[in-house]
Amino acid sequence: MTVKGELFETMDAAIARAGDTLADARQPHLFDRASWLQLTQMHILKSAKPLIACAHKGDQSAWLFLQIIENNKAQAFGSWYTLGFRPIFSGALGEAEARALLTDMARALKPRIGTITLAPVPTDDGSSALIAEAFRAAGWVPQITPKTGHWHMSATGNFDQFWAARPKQMRNTHDRKARKFAITTEIYPQWSDDAWRAYEEVYAQSWKGDEGCPAFLEALARQQGAAGTLRLGIAQFEGRPVAAQLWTIDQSGAIIHKLAYCEDAAHMSPGTILSAALFRHVIDEDCVRQISYGTGDDRYKSDWMDQREQLNLIELWNPTYISGLVGIAKLLTSRFINALKPQRQD
Repeated sequence: MTVKGELFETMDAAIARAGDTLADARQPHLFDRASWLQLTQMHILKSAKPLIACAHKGDQSAWLFLQIIENNKAQAFGSWYTLGFRPIFSGALGEAEARALLTDMARALKPRIGTITLAPVPTDDGSSALIAEAFRAAGWVPQITPKTGHWHMSATGNFDQFWAARPKQMRNTHDRKARKFAITTEIYPQWSDDAWRAYEEVYAQSWKGDEGCPAFLEALARQQGAAGTLRLGIAQFEGRPVAAQLWTIDQSGAIIHKLAYCEDAAHMSPGTILSAALFRHVIDEDCVRQISYGTGDDRYKSDWMDQREQLNLIELWNPTYISGLVGIAKLLTSRFINALKPQRQD
């Protein structure tokens, strides 16, 4: 049975063709679901021009959600809230099967697009290597560049075991501040108007600055709250919200999307106290086995997590387009210059 590739120019057409392949129950990762993609388009990429590639072979399918940014250039259909971008498959496929589907998508895109930019693409699940191999087989020239880190952890025991493995200084700070300040924590698994107002109040008084798209985050919290997969944590001191965190859970584990604390409450360490409460909840009550701290190499993340994954920027150049040839020329020039540099002697 041959592989068949298709291209779609509207989100509605692609999702209709996918059927339940992109449903929440079928896709373990939040960022691979139709519900996430639709929220992204509705609130952030309103004027984007989708270009969605699909390949089918029998009941197997693969999808790559892109947007055209100018002329014959495309990039991942995502935003700063997308903590991982990868090809989406209809189920667990073998490496050869996945590569064949993705290679056919790359061939289908070749007459339309000269340059594709994808980020942040995971490494540990093989997504980066798979994309590069499949597009190379279809005649594209790929370049993988390290972009940022993804800190995460495996929860193999209970919270007490996890907590005992954290840095002693952080544990001592938590215990000392918890004794000194009567900070209370509440975790909301469903939508709450009061809790969301508290979240916004904390964020406005934090060091974070303006939120990129508050409407998207509220829509996400409402969506996840309706599904029972929201974990919105609020810490209060004397009735005033002083820290807030937005988490979600799914089949792949727990994801920490946003966290903030009021700057004038920093001396109480409300963020640390709230984080401990949320970690306890998702490990002991939700029984998740993976927790993700999203993207970025912020120093504090290594205190809570013990694993770092490389997230990549992948550039794909099509040699049948001028824009692709320009990218290839830059890549070859860079390699030539690097080859001329003196090698470090250890």
